[in-house]
Amino acid sequence: MRTPIEFCELAVGELTLSSDGESRDSWKLQHDEELVGHIQRSPEATRVRGRSGCWRVERARHRLDRRLLFRPVDTDEPMASYYPRHLLPGGTLALSDEHWFELRPPGVFGKAWKLSDEEGREFTRIPISSQGWPAREWLLHLDERSASEPAALLVVLATCYAIVADQAQNPLSTG
Repeated sequence: MRTPIEFCELAVGELTLSSDGESRDSWKLQHDEELVGHIQRSPEATRVRGRSGCWRVERARHRLDRRLLFRPVDTDEPMASYYPRHLLPGGTLALSDEHWFELRPPGVFGKAWKLSDEEGREFTRIPISSQGWPAREWLLHLDERSASEPAALLVVLATCYAIVADQAQNPLSTG
């Protein structure tokens, strides 16, 4: 029997997203040394989870639809959808209440992804903090306004998953 993971609350400040050991399929999101969230990728079932919930990550059922759906494990209704851009990394994260965010990759010489809300206000910057390719660690800074977003944990975990998935597809990208 597996021991349940204890998660701490999402808090204002610096968070670290890092691969969990040598695996490129398991990622942990931490505040200081406390676990805030976990991403587990597998061919059978990909999940993102934290203190306020666990979500299945699924591809939309239509062949040409590249959208990712984040569904709570106990329901079929998605709470969020991620729409990747067609040619470039990044995309749009839409919450079920019609609130959305834009994720943009670093520029040619940049090292930070940027997540902005629908009004263009920065939600967080996500710079790479590891050396070498592919990246194995990113930093996220949450200010009080971002951390107070009702779905902040889902937004952060879905964003982290989008970056990890982009890097898995494009290991030499700036992400």
